[in-house]
Amino acid sequence: MKNQFRKWMLVSALGAVVMYGCSSDDSEDPTPDGPELTMTAKVGSTDAAFQSGGDLLAGDSIIFNASVTAPGGFNVLREITASTGIQVTRTDLGLDAGATQATIPTFAVKTSGEQANSTATLTFIAVDENSQTDTVIYEVNIIQGIEEYTAILIGGFNNATLGSFYDAKDDSVYNYSPVNTTLANQEKIDFIYYFADTPQYTLASPDNTEVQATWDGQTTLAWPFSTETENSTKFKAVAQGFDFDGVATGAQLASAYSEVGDGLSRITGLSAGAVYAFQLDQSRGSRYGVLEVVTVEGNSSGSIEINVKVQTEDN
Repeated sequence: MKNQFRKWMLVSALGAVVMYGCSSDDSEDPTPDGPELTMTAKVGSTDAAFQSGGDLLAGDSIIFNASVTAPGGFNVLREITASTGIQVTRTDLGLDAGATQATIPTFAVKTSGEQANSTATLTFIAVDENSQTDTVIYEVNIIQGIEEYTAILIGGFNNATLGSFYDAKDDSVYNYSPVNTTLANQEKIDFIYYFADTPQYTLASPDNTEVQATWDGQTTLAWPFSTETENSTKFKAVAQGFDFDGVATGAQLASAYSEVGDGLSRITGLSAGAVYAFQLDQSRGSRYGVLEVVTVEGNSSGSIEINVKVQTEDN
C-alpha cells in the first residue's frame, strides 16, 4: 500500500508539471526572429564594387541592391540619416502581410559637387511587422573630382581662325571680338597663347606684362582687357616623374601645384610633352589644374594643342 501511494504521488507531480507547461505555451506565441538586411553597392560611373569607408568622386552615385529576410513579416526599408528620401514599404512592393522575403528594386544615391571633401553617412534600416529592426551603414568619403579637356587648339595672335584666349573652367577658346566687346568674357580668360622669336611658344596669364607688349607688337588691335579684368593665373613646372594621365582627383591637382616652387605668370619655350601645374585667379575660384602640351606649330599664325585637367569646385 505504501509503494502504491508513492507511485501515485510521482505520477501526479509529473502530470502537474506537464499541465503547467502546456498552459503557458498555449497562452503566448514566441516573437519571431528580427529582420536581416543584406546590401551590396557599386560606383555608378565605373560599376566597381563600393564598400563602406570608400572614396567617391563628388557628382558620382552609388547604386544599391538590397534584400530583407523577415520571419516576422517585412514592413519597410528606409534611409534615416542623409535626407535621401529613400523609403520602400511592403505595399510599394505589392507584398501581402506576413511576407518574409523582400527584394528591393535597385536604387541610386547621387552626390553633388558641393559635398566634395566631406564624409556622408547613409544609414539603412529594415523594420518588420513587430517593429524589430536591422541596420546597415555606409560611410562615403566624397572627394573632389576633375574636369578633363583634350585636344584644345589655341591660335597665335595672327592665326586667322583660332582664338588666342582660353577659359580653363569651361573649356572655351575665344577670338578677339567676343573678348574685346564683352566684359564678362574678359573675366573668363585664364590663358593667352602667343609665339614670338623670343621666347617662342608661350602661355601667359592675362596680367603678364610681356603678353600685352607682344600683342601690341604683332597686331594693330587694341589690347582687349582692362586692369580690372586681367586675371592672374600662376603656372609651375611639375615635379619630375609627374604622371599626367594618372591624375583623377582635385586633391592630386592641388598637390601637383603645391609641391613645386613659386608660380609664374607665363611659361615659355613650350614643346610637346611639357607638363605644368597652374592655379586660377581668386576670382575664378583659385582652382588648381595641370596642362600637357601635345603639339606646337608655326609662328604667330600657328597654334598650340594642349590637354587640361582642372578642379570642379572652387577653393
